[in-house]
Amino acid sequence: MEVKLYLRMLTKRWWLIVLAFFFTLIPTVILVNRQPWVYESNTSYVIRPRDDFDVPEDEIVDAVGTLSRQPEISTTFAEIADSRLIKQRAIDRLQLSDNERRGLSVNGRVIAGTNVVEITVAGPDPGIVRDVANAAGEETAAYVNALYKVFELQTLDSARFPNNPAGPNKLLTIALGAGFGLLLGVALVFLLEYLQQPIPETTDFNIIERETGVYNEPYLRVRLEQELSRAQHGGEPFSLALLKADESERGLAAKPLSQLTTVIQSHIRTEDILAYLDEATFALLLPGMEGEGARVKLEEIRLAVSEAGPDKKSAVRSVGITSYHLGEATPEDILVLADAALVTASENPDERIVLSAGSNGSPVAHLHNDEVETDTHSMESTGR
Repeated sequence: MEVKLYLRMLTKRWWLIVLAFFFTLIPTVILVNRQPWVYESNTSYVIRPRDDFDVPEDEIVDAVGTLSRQPEISTTFAEIADSRLIKQRAIDRLQLSDNERRGLSVNGRVIAGTNVVEITVAGPDPGIVRDVANAAGEETAAYVNALYKVFELQTLDSARFPNNPAGPNKLLTIALGAGFGLLLGVALVFLLEYLQQPIPETTDFNIIERETGVYNEPYLRVRLEQELSRAQHGGEPFSLALLKADESERGLAAKPLSQLTTVIQSHIRTEDILAYLDEATFALLLPGMEGEGARVKLEEIRLAVSEAGPDKKSAVRSVGITSYHLGEATPEDILVLADAALVTASENPDERIVLSAGSNGSPVAHLHNDEVETDTHSMESTGR
């Protein structure tokens, strides 16, 4: 499947590959055609002892030492042939003009495992290349023969006229340029496809609600599901309370939500979870606490908030609580019961805190959304 996807990308923007191909190939052809052909010619010399090797007695030791260093001497001869001095002497001998000497190079080397020194000359003119190679060889032999009394250079092969150029390989260069153009086109197609992909939205994993500094609703639902599972398997009860803050002038407007949460957090346990839902509504998850205990705790919190508010006015308008102990239920069931209790508390000014049916340890699992209205009536009839 991935191969088909890549082929679909390439066929979709084939024009980009063709454009990159010719954009690279045409300049390559132009540059290659402007490059001159390079010809090479070489001459070789053998290193051997002199025929008139006659050394005085006081120089015998030096002569023997020179013979024992024959590999070093061979390398020295090659370096002499490769020097700028020999090249200049060969050019001067042939009386070449500035244009004729342009592009010439002289290289000397010892053929491995032999006593043969090879001098190679490269340049754009085959005739001049041959003549310079022979001249460089003669200049090297003359210089060496004057330098050592023991060894000399003897011509082995003279330079010949090169009929075919040694380089550059223009066909290979053009082929490489064409291949690079194709690769460039393919790369541009994939790059364009990548740039056109929409930037994925970053997922916010923050569990804190920024406005209030407490947990947010997604985290509350995760913890509620965990507590529900713990209660169903271990029999550990818990309660959930929804608190509606007072949005009047004397309430929420005079006390920012962050200050309200500070008061609430100072009166809850470490294991309790305080979360902000919306519209000045908070949720308080109380693990290990059943209905009556939760009601007492919420009354304590409501009074603490009231005393901390301006003019001793309460900033918590109403509280709805539901408790769970055993039975089948979902987090949504718990939230619905707590919300129903909050609605009842909001509609009853005499009851600031209302416990839903199913509190005091009785199961609420059988209560679903379609039963909330019936449950609310039962709360009203009991005064909760």
